[in-house]
Amino acid sequence: MHLPCVLIFFAVATRPVGVGAHVTDGQYEVVRHLRVQERAHGKDKDERMNNLNLSGEEEISTSNLHNLVEKYRTEIPNFDLYNKPSPTDIFLDKLLKLQETNSRPTYAFNFVMAGFNEEELSMIFKEANERFAAQNIDPQTVFKLYQLDLVGDTLFKQPQMVYWVQYRDLFIRTYPVSTVPRSLLFTLLKYFGKIEYLVVAVTKAPEDENALRVEAEIGILWFEHQHYTPEHAFLWLHLNKYTDYYLFPFWIKYVTYYNSQVSDNLKVSMLSVMEKYSLSLLTVLSIVEKTDATLQLENEVKNMLLHNWRREKRDGEEVLHDVRTGPKPNTVYGKALEQATIAYIKSLPE
Repeated sequence: MHLPCVLIFFAVATRPVGVGAHVTDGQYEVVRHLRVQERAHGKDKDERMNNLNLSGEEEISTSNLHNLVEKYRTEIPNFDLYNKPSPTDIFLDKLLKLQETNSRPTYAFNFVMAGFNEEELSMIFKEANERFAAQNIDPQTVFKLYQLDLVGDTLFKQPQMVYWVQYRDLFIRTYPVSTVPRSLLFTLLKYFGKIEYLVVAVTKAPEDENALRVEAEIGILWFEHQHYTPEHAFLWLHLNKYTDYYLFPFWIKYVTYYNSQVSDNLKVSMLSVMEKYSLSLLTVLSIVEKTDATLQLENEVKNMLLHNWRREKRDGEEVLHDVRTGPKPNTVYGKALEQATIAYIKSLPE
């Protein structure tokens, strides 16, 4: 038997909120509904349980998840509504209990998940998602139920995020005429509000499949629809005003994508954009870690260093000293400095 309280929850509709935001309580008629039924059916608990409208079919005006669950539990303190609960029933029951306190602590969801092994969780989320889709539950509501609205820019690091994306995609397939955007990017922007915040979340999870999906959608949006040049993207991310060590690597990736889409005569040098706005290369690139996406920039920095050293006829020992005292080789500048030094020393006459 499915968890009846979960079926009540299926009638809930919540407004979009930003990540990390809390929902303002509304006015609800749930208690009145329960009390009317109590008067109609007497004080006997079993009789009252049998006659409660637990199908979720009755219209509940302006309700939200928190108060709906809280008020039902006030009337049914033992919450003893099923005989042999399935793992999915138990899991959803625990999720609903998380909504009972105003604080909704972010760590609580992990405690719920810790009660099940990986194989069970995969099955549980699959079944839960199917139940939600069958009841036409908006992905925004499930986003809140999975407590993803509380995790901020660690969104793509949350284990339940992959299951929410699966639900969102399932919902769109089930209800193709729904108002849910087909783009994962635009769906998430409803919660983040600003694309900069989403960029940070993407950059913090460079290996995550869904983060890479959003990253690709941003690239397509900027290149194909908004026609952003690397300089446009640089200014849009406000990198001319301050250096954000999450936004900057994302800009590097966009320039790499941009250059892969245009002819050779339209390719843009990253250094040329940075130098135009007097950005301190040593400060920025000594902190930004090297990745596959930074190879182009590393090569540009290496060539710049070689050009300057040869023009100045730098002594080999001075160059070696720069490497020994310079930034770590796992950074963009450190790696470029190391490669430039090797090439320069080899080019010196013996």
